[in-house]
Amino acid sequence: MARAAGIPSHIWNMDARAGAITEAEDAGADLDHIRLAAAHSQAATTQRYSRGAVGKSRRVAELRLAHRALRNGS
Repeated sequence: MARAAGIPSHIWNMDARAGAITEAEDAGADLDHIRLAAAHSQAATTQRYSRGAVGKSRRVAELRLAHRALRNGS
């Protein structure tokens, strides 16, 4: 089907899954909800598919800033 659709042979279904999982995680979806949508039995499998290191780092930075602002009364 992929060849008939013109998808290059170096693109695998797992690339699309990884993209969807990464996008969901970057959008703030709960990992367990993503796991269920991906039909993974283990969260570790879902985490391996996620390529969202930048999004994760950004979210951690945002949470730290918010925590500091709250602590400093801002």
